[in-house]
Amino acid sequence: VDFTVKNRTGQSAYHFLRGMFGEDAVGNIELPQPYNPNFILRFYKACPRWLREVYKNGETYKERKLFEKTEEFQSVAHAVSARLGFMHPLTPGEIESIYDECRYETAWWPSRKSAWCSAFSSYDFEVMEYHQDLKYYYEDSYGHPLNSKTACRTLSDLYNHFRMTISKEDAKPQGIFYFAHDKTIFKVLASVGLYRPSQHLKHDNFAELRNRKWRTSFLSPFSANVAFVLYRCGLEYKIGTFFQGQPTPLSELCQGVVCRWEEIKPWLNENNLTCNLSKLCMMHDEL
Repeated sequence: VDFTVKNRTGQSAYHFLRGMFGEDAVGNIELPQPYNPNFILRFYKACPRWLREVYKNGETYKERKLFEKTEEFQSVAHAVSARLGFMHPLTPGEIESIYDECRYETAWWPSRKSAWCSAFSSYDFEVMEYHQDLKYYYEDSYGHPLNSKTACRTLSDLYNHFRMTISKEDAKPQGIFYFAHDKTIFKVLASVGLYRPSQHLKHDNFAELRNRKWRTSFLSPFSANVAFVLYRCGLEYKIGTFFQGQPTPLSELCQGVVCRWEEIKPWLNENNLTCNLSKLCMMHDEL
């Protein structure tokens, strides 16, 4: 078990173990101390190049700002403002805050209907989701090539654990559980080519991408999870990938629902050999 220095990931780890082993047993489990920087679970925060070129770069949010000027977004702004009784349209930031509160309360109390959600129609929710997608797509996923590259240490960790398990079966752990953040999930998914959209999300192609694969509501809900499972099938080893508990083929890396180890091993090995975060992130002076 490992988690980041943020309290919420430590709490996630604790309650996951509580659910797995029970209230009595969890008190006897000694959790590790989180550390920082964590190049496996929160690699982006230790990457000055990513912070400068992506996270703090205004160009990253250009498409989102342009979307706020489109007819689709403006119609939502007027509709939401009118439902709430305002004579003038609310600002994009104000509408986003209402949308966020609606999402958070719905996630926290799924059996209740948040009053904040009443301001939006079904179409409005789609537009607001796309507005959010335009942020995270460029900040954490396929919108910038650096995003997936920064996850190379996470994949190296996966490769080394599987390689050790295959070579020394008697010493293998039954499971390794990591608790991190949505930014980690997004970047790991992009690094293995999952949910790649047919075209980049832009301010002017919302209508074309209404049925897109890449949607934050599905890729990063509360308690999003991705699992890589090593199977032994006779004399052969295979890798299964599960997202939100569902079998998810790595169609860009192999054929079939699961990957044969010999099929995916060269790709994982190449990632492991070329993974140099110090060089990628230009951290020479910092280290």
